[in-house]
Amino acid sequence: MKRQQLIKLLLSNFHLDTVERAEFAENPIQLIEVIGVVKEILQYKRFLPESASIWTDGNPVFEGYFIEKTCDNCFKLHWQRQQINNPFQLAEKDEQFYDSLEAVVDDFIKKEFNYSIDGMMIIK
Repeated sequence: MKRQQLIKLLLSNFHLDTVERAEFAENPIQLIEVIGVVKEILQYKRFLPESASIWTDGNPVFEGYFIEKTCDNCFKLHWQRQQINNPFQLAEKDEQFYDSLEAVVDDFIKKEFNYSIDGMMIIK
């Protein structure tokens, strides 16, 4: 599998197996590579991760940070948290607006993962 495909897999599943991790053993993931993969995903999808969604009444809350592409060069970084005893009830939410893919991806990786997804470091 190519590096780009592995980064996409990591951004989708937040996990890589031992064989997949080997690709990055000597050459860690660069933030610029992540930005390129996110750009590709958001050409066809509204959210990253793709399983994310803005909470609506009666649906489970997607917890954590996620990116929404609202228009060309317009992005939102959402954060949602569910009620502790009810995954279908929103407890808190926040959103920030961005006009730069690079800035929103950097903040997403920093806030959701502290530049380390499943132990895989993301280098700026």
